[in-house]
Amino acid sequence: MASEGNARKNSKAGGGRNTGANSGVNTRAIVLDMLIEILDKGEFSHLVLNAVLMKYAYLPEREQHFMVRLTRGTIEKVLELDDILNQLSKTKVNKMKPVIREILRMSLYQLRYMDHIPDSAVVNEAVKLTKKRGFPGLKGFVNAILRTYIRRQTGDDPIELSSLEAKTNIPQWILSLWQKDYGEDLTEQICQGLAHHPALSIRTNLLKISPDELMKKLEDKGMTLTKADQALLFQENKESETDSCSDRGIFLLEGAGSLLDLPEFQEGDFYIQDLSSMLPAEAAGLAPGMEVIDLCAAPGGKSIDAALLMGDQGHVLSRDLTEEKVEKIEENAERLGLNCIQAEPGNAEIHDPALDGKADILLADLPCSGLGVLRRKPEIRYRVQEADLSELQKLQRQILSASLSYLKKGGKLVYSTCTISKQENQDNRDWILKTWPDLQLAAEKQILPDACHDGFYYAVFLR
Repeated sequence: MASEGNARKNSKAGGGRNTGANSGVNTRAIVLDMLIEILDKGEFSHLVLNAVLMKYAYLPEREQHFMVRLTRGTIEKVLELDDILNQLSKTKVNKMKPVIREILRMSLYQLRYMDHIPDSAVVNEAVKLTKKRGFPGLKGFVNAILRTYIRRQTGDDPIELSSLEAKTNIPQWILSLWQKDYGEDLTEQICQGLAHHPALSIRTNLLKISPDELMKKLEDKGMTLTKADQALLFQENKESETDSCSDRGIFLLEGAGSLLDLPEFQEGDFYIQDLSSMLPAEAAGLAPGMEVIDLCAAPGGKSIDAALLMGDQGHVLSRDLTEEKVEKIEENAERLGLNCIQAEPGNAEIHDPALDGKADILLADLPCSGLGVLRRKPEIRYRVQEADLSELQKLQRQILSASLSYLKKGGKLVYSTCTISKQENQDNRDWILKTWPDLQLAAEKQILPDACHDGFYYAVFLR
């Protein structure tokens, strides 16, 4: 915690004081702009971060890492940071000017969680930013808030967080929902799981390279790869020599920076995918020659899974709403050398009679609240409201109603979401079984967040 790290921080000479100085770029100013875009203007963090990292790709990796960590960390800890600021300031956070609010949030995050940066550097840079952004009259306010925090944390009156949502950085309505759905113990487990930064996972393109060859190539670049077995992939507490996924070439990576510029990525030797997102296709029982329809496919991960599991022998119709999304699917399929994926625009809410009775496998990975991926898209927790769950459930049911006639007799529906809301998961399972008596539940899994997995749900139905 911050009180334990202050002595260490102030004893170090470097650690962020001159971040960006060698390149002439003020990385804290860039972070400030990103936080305003994400937290005040409603942009998505992964899109903003990707655009900034592309623009400043020439910066040293250390400076890029600093920007990513400070931006994501501040977003993840907003409820905690605001709780502290509200205790220190007469002007409450929601009444502050956006620039001042984000300067204080990002500075407080550095003081609490980035021990390598001296406190004095954090305060000085915050004051400079306040002046440069046109608020010289508020320099004293910013300085006083941050120095009061430092004084209290190093003294006998440290700040105590005032609520469970501040301690977990999860809004109270979400905590209450999970407590209702899962009970106190599992809710605590979920919060602990979300506190982990998930492992990076990749899947080998077996049509181009063997897992062992890919492993050697990436290890030669200094990365550490661990093969994912069946128990790990499906979050099961068992070990089995026969249930290995090593032949799938699924790996967890450590020591990996950006993978997008690697020749192995550009040449389609592998693609990046969360472990949980691999589950629907793994559970579908795919075989060469099958007809697969992916209703909401972009950016194409599950369509790619299906194509690879069929050995690129079959047909995958991948639809999504916009041409932009379709282009993304096509780009990924082309990079991986997959010929069986046909990407085209389509509104999944509208029934297409031309598809009736066509699908051996119907992949329905549908729009959802995203409560299982809060650590990857941390701003979701501040945007999704409780009333949104009912609207999302209506959308999910509309899509299913429009598309279930596409499934042929003997075919399988694979329904999935990246949420852990029972309203969007198990309640929809029960609704499907009630609405379509000719469907039988063949498999089901609720994945809760842990060190390797995002929160995720899938259910397989056999017609």
